[in-house]
Amino acid sequence: MLGRLVKTRVVAKASPVCAIGLYGNEKLFVTNGCGCLDSECLVRIDSNPKSLERGLIGNFVSSVVPNDFHELSFSEYVLLALWSGNMTKRKEIPTIEEIYRYFNSGNLAHAYFVSATQGRERSKRTHIFHRGCHTAKDSTARMIKILSVGTNARLIISESNVLMGSIYRRIEEMGLVPIVMEALT
Repeated sequence: MLGRLVKTRVVAKASPVCAIGLYGNEKLFVTNGCGCLDSECLVRIDSNPKSLERGLIGNFVSSVVPNDFHELSFSEYVLLALWSGNMTKRKEIPTIEEIYRYFNSGNLAHAYFVSATQGRERSKRTHIFHRGCHTAKDSTARMIKILSVGTNARLIISESNVLMGSIYRRIEEMGLVPIVMEALT
């Protein structure tokens, strides 16, 4: 159940930052889901149902729900996000904390940040983790393999639509489902 991507209908507001959705017969508390009141959204589940008496806990991913969407286990999808110009970061590469400000997928131990470069290289791929970051020439397949430890969110962030489109297509070619996260407002 951990890491599962599901569709839920948000039916109530529990707090300023948490909504209540329905997932089958279960309550699903959706962090950052208040903007989807009375509509459906995609949620990444971050709790084990056996450990919670009040309901499941998950994190808002997107208000865009494909018509043919079916639940996805952690191993079936990869989250993508676009880092736009109005998003702030202290350095060239955002920290995990800065990522959480705009894309809170929950249970994020590390992520990749892909940025455009000048010269012969097409992009710079930086592996971000809590204690820092490391830039390498990792392929999309290698990035996904590195991000696939446990049930942590697998998130790749791009600084451009062109780079994100390329990564999106490569993820599809690998037989996985790319899911574009919606930035938190």
